[in-house]
Amino acid sequence: MSGHRVTRNITLEELVRSRDHAELAASPYELAAALVITLVRLALVLQAFRDRLDAGAIYVTSGYRPRELHEAIHAPRPAPSSSRHLLGTAADFELEELESIAAFVRIAKLGLKAPERLPGFDRLCLYPKRGHLHLEVTRDPRKAPRHLLYIDSGGGWRPISYEAATELLEAA
Repeated sequence: MSGHRVTRNITLEELVRSRDHAELAASPYELAAALVITLVRLALVLQAFRDRLDAGAIYVTSGYRPRELHEAIHAPRPAPSSSRHLLGTAADFELEELESIAAFVRIAKLGLKAPERLPGFDRLCLYPKRGHLHLEVTRDPRKAPRHLLYIDSGGGWRPISYEAATELLEAA
């Protein structure tokens, strides 16, 4: 893995590009220091997910998005201005050895059994139709992560309890 390593397995370059619009990726050399610090926080949580799920590599499909990239991803619809991707506090990702729904269920089970072992995420959303997860860390690093779960099957985010999330594989 080449690039500016942020954690054992994640580079800064992975956090500033999009799989679908690589030509619009931000340059790591042009990022403000505060944004780099935020991206490091995001990478640490992604690394914790990788380590706890033991599911091989994490592929960040879209992390920090400069405005132009954000608009291209959402085109032809208007891009939401409230997206955490614009702040560097969100990443969409897939796992090498585990489907997103199975990863989501494992996270929910861990949260029920040992919530203190959950990585420090604020919100985690499962996109079962797209096959990826969306992770957010808190905007303010002094605030405790909320560990909220959501699911979006095409109609927008809806909250889901840890109990209901553990049953998703049986319902699929």
